[in-house]
Amino acid sequence: MSLSIQKYASKFSDYFRGIFNKQDKFEMVCQLVGLSVIGYFSLKTIFGLYKKLRRLLPLDLSRYGKGSWAVVTGASDGIGRALCEELALQGFNIVLIARNKEKLEKVAQELNVLNKDILTKIVIADFENSTKEGFFDEIYSQIESLDISILINNAAVGSGMSLFHQLEDSFLSTLLTVNVHPVIMLTKKLIEKLRARQGHKAIINVSSASGIEPMAYVATY
Repeated sequence: MSLSIQKYASKFSDYFRGIFNKQDKFEMVCQLVGLSVIGYFSLKTIFGLYKKLRRLLPLDLSRYGKGSWAVVTGASDGIGRALCEELALQGFNIVLIARNKEKLEKVAQELNVLNKDILTKIVIADFENSTKEGFFDEIYSQIESLDISILINNAAVGSGMSLFHQLEDSFLSTLLTVNVHPVIMLTKKLIEKLRARQGHKAIINVSSASGIEPMAYVATY
């Protein structure tokens, strides 16, 4: 093995020695630039593949601490509910935040059936009112004592398929309030608590494919 490594190292050294011994300095520079570009894109490709493959691996609960809490907004339906189910299977305790108490209670019950070893807590909050003074203080007061390791900002409302000039002003105001304000303010409210926590922690903001690839009739969203 050592002889093989020495053989390739010798060839590599001879190659670069040959480059520097050339009289054509321009050719030498071009080869070095070419090698640098190839190396850069090769590393970028490898790193990109690593990140994609890493996402396919199960969430490692031990990195965040067994018994820690995940906070999920928009937890009563759709993506938020699915995230809660996955977190429950991974053993996280879960804070479910949404505006409909009955839906949240039902989801919480189903999560406890899915994994009887976890704890759940529901927080009723209508993010349409999130610009009111003290709104996020009220949320924080209910979860301040918990060992929170993950915050998932998921709550949002859709824009519907409509021409922009036909949308009601009140709807546009709701869209901006619900989709933008809570992500910033809830993160701000919890960031110091997460920073002070020993061990791993994460903030996950759920976004939309339309933010990458614009779609007709949903420009505001």
